Amino acid sequence: MLFTMAYGIFVEMKSPMSTCTLNRHHLYELNYAGNHENIRLEVLLNALSNGQAEAFKGFAEQCMTEYDLDGWTAPDLITPDDINLHMQRFKKHEQA
Repeated sequence: MLFTMAYGIFVEMKSPMSTCTLNRHHLYELNYAGNHENIRLEVLLNALSNGQAEAFKGFAEQCMTEYDLDGWTAPDLITPDDINLHMQRFKKHEQA
C-alpha cells in the first residue's frame, strides 16, 4: 500500500498511477489556488505576520530620504548633471 499526505491527512493510494495523479493535482492547487489579487494579498499578510512588512517600509523610507526634487542628498550618491551631455547642450541653448 502507498500512503501520501494530502491536505494535512494521510490518504491510502491503491496504485502508482493514482499517486501521480494526486501529486499533479496537488501541484495544480498550489499554483492556481487563487486569483492574482489573492496571491498578492497572501504575500502581504505573510509579511505582516512575520514582521517583514515593517522592514520593507523602513527600507523604502530610507531610500526616499536619500533623494529629493533636486537629486540625491546622500554624500555617497551623485547626480550626474556635470557629465550629462544632453543637459549641457540644453543649458547652452537656454543661455543663447
